[in-house]
Amino acid sequence: MILLTCAAAMPAAACFNTYSDTGLMKMKRAGTAAELLVAAEKAENAYRNAPTQENANDLAVAWILSGKSPQGIQLLREIESRPPRSAKVAANLGSALELAGENDEALQWIRESVRRDASEHRGSEWVHVKILEARLAIIRNPDWLIDHSVMGWSPDKPLRDNAGKARRLDVLQEQIRDQLAERDVFVAPPDAIAGDLYVTLGDIGMTHSSAAQASEDYGQALKYGTVHEARIRPLKNSLDQRAEAESTRTVTARQRAETVVSNNLADQRAIRWRAVWVFGGLAVIAAAIIIRRRVIRKP
Repeated sequence: MILLTCAAAMPAAACFNTYSDTGLMKMKRAGTAAELLVAAEKAENAYRNAPTQENANDLAVAWILSGKSPQGIQLLREIESRPPRSAKVAANLGSALELAGENDEALQWIRESVRRDASEHRGSEWVHVKILEARLAIIRNPDWLIDHSVMGWSPDKPLRDNAGKARRLDVLQEQIRDQLAERDVFVAPPDAIAGDLYVTLGDIGMTHSSAAQASEDYGQALKYGTVHEARIRPLKNSLDQRAEAESTRTVTARQRAETVVSNNLADQRAIRWRAVWVFGGLAVIAAAIIIRRRVIRKP
């Protein structure tokens, strides 16, 4: 079973693929350094006993997450030097180099991972390529995001896959969220790339999904920081006002429905009571008639 494990290091966050359930992600998330060291020792023992590619990969990830990035990178390079050459190992090496700030080489390895298996990381590694390309562009030009976006998507400019087919917007949203899911955990605001990805999700949401989701994504973009704040803040405010109005209408409609139901129940109770009184009165009259007849017939 392939498990996705993520590590954090400023200024980026990256993901790693392991072959066994090591629990490294949970330990990294909880900040339990001592447990990570124990896990690394277990991975070392496993590799020593069976120096397979799988165990070597998992040991490299354990080293990286436990603070031994140089050793982890070196081991991943050794794995890459001999076949079989795996998309997972290439992705791990690219992610490790990204964490080390070696963005140029990291981009080469993430591209290589996509070339070997485009379905890696639920098919979202091509988004990782876009993120690294944007990171390098921002290093060259800090104002790059003013006129560009990480994904390069717009309503009149659909993104296309390697076969030239337009990518489905729902799949595109899922793949961006896959990459953000790891970065959101480890990258604290402000982060221009995360902010820009959330802007794109909000823009897609305006044309494809719900207004509520678009508002939430714009909110995340504002949280992480974006050069497009002047554009998206009024959009978010408008979406929030619309959602509030819809909520008010929903509450009002529910209250009206509840009032109608309550009134119907009251009417039904009144009808039942009237029926009780009518039938009760008739029963009393009938009983009185019977008693009177019996009295009259009595000798």
